[in-house]
Amino acid sequence: MNQPLVSIIMTTYNPVEEYLKLTIDSVIKQHYSNWELIIIDDGSRTDVGAVIKEFSDARIIFKRCEINRGISACMNEALSMAKGSMFAKMDDDDIAYPNWLAVMLAYFEAHPEANVLGCDLKLSGEKEGFLIRELQHGREKQQAEMIIQNGGIPHPMCMIRKEFLDKYQIRYDTRYKSSVDYALWVEIVKYSRLDSIPEVLGIYRRHQKQISTKTYSAQQNFADEIRWNQMREFGLEPDERQRQIHNKLCRIQPLDKEDLAVLDEWLTQLKEANLKSPYFHSGALKLILHQRAATLYLRYVKNNYDLTAVKYIIKYMTIQNIMNGLHRVVCRNNREKR
Repeated sequence: MNQPLVSIIMTTYNPVEEYLKLTIDSVIKQHYSNWELIIIDDGSRTDVGAVIKEFSDARIIFKRCEINRGISACMNEALSMAKGSMFAKMDDDDIAYPNWLAVMLAYFEAHPEANVLGCDLKLSGEKEGFLIRELQHGREKQQAEMIIQNGGIPHPMCMIRKEFLDKYQIRYDTRYKSSVDYALWVEIVKYSRLDSIPEVLGIYRRHQKQISTKTYSAQQNFADEIRWNQMREFGLEPDERQRQIHNKLCRIQPLDKEDLAVLDEWLTQLKEANLKSPYFHSGALKLILHQRAATLYLRYVKNNYDLTAVKYIIKYMTIQNIMNGLHRVVCRNNREKR
């Protein structure tokens, strides 16, 4: 196997010292040794530098920012400092298994067409289980799914070819203070599919001091804005009612009776606008929207014992989207049993 330099990038802000030490230690214990760990401290009130100094490893590069600038700005700065041909993301409270880098790099060597790679993660802390993303098959479907949800890979411990990011000038979008991975995947799937290894290669920690835990509401707002910005790419600016119905579509929230026709009209408008100014592959967009719509209409009938939605179920439930949905469920269940 080739021995490319891997630039592992970590941003931190007021970290839990114990977790940070365990995270860095898990990087040092990697079986694959040709890496650099770039740590950007985003203006922490604690002395993160003192923690870093405890690790006498020349491969660790530390930079402190005097003011808090946000994760996107720090990630972009770290990318500008990176010397490796591969970029890997590491959070300041997660644990990488010792074979993490070796397994990811072996996949890239065996699949030279792959540009972006994720893996399964074990959940630790307040919620036990596994963090698994079952990807849509093919770039077009992956891109279309982004209009309703973050269909990307887990951000922690992902790996990306630096050459690919540079070729398309892809960086983290500083407009978003959270949901930055969602915005990144939206840009990436314009040019490349996402791949994932069906193997647990690390531990994703859940705790109250975690930034994603403390800013969940803000994350939802930024995720909504990412979806609206995709619509603007093909000339569509939803009004308040359309935003409400699209949010129900995204979050699989229960429909009211007055929502039934509104959702149907909104889906038609989405598809027609995309046909006029293509942003998504039209067939892929239709498949993704119809599959999600059929789910909502089915739930409406089940919850309300109202057959009004049956005509919409017949319209949106096709053999193709049933098989697509079942395939993803089966794949996910198989991965969780491993």
